[in-house]
Amino acid sequence: LKSVNEYLHTNTNVGSANTVNLANANWFAMTLTGSSGNRQFTFTNAPAANVFSHNMIIIQDGSGGKTPTWANTIYWAGGQVPPATTTASARDIWTFTTYDGGTTYIGTLSVKNAS
Repeated sequence: LKSVNEYLHTNTNVGSANTVNLANANWFAMTLTGSSGNRQFTFTNAPAANVFSHNMIIIQDGSGGKTPTWANTIYWAGGQVPPATTTASARDIWTFTTYDGGTTYIGTLSVKNAS
């Protein structure tokens, strides 16, 4: 077996457009702040070799109303992006896997509205 390391990157002030640098971690805790609306995420620096998965804990601030959107090519079950929880202080966990160096991803909403 090869050793496995998990790394967490936290951002408590996520605005409208965000770059998630996959060279920094494989877990990301992102608190969506500011006015309601979309928060777009773009993934960069996926490892070129092997399969790579990363997870995002998307946290709504105290006012909620923000929707994560995804700039990369992501395939979803049934071809539909699952609806995020947008209520105040909600937490969703999203998982993304690439097998081609970040050209495409397979996405899932792993945990909805953890409380």
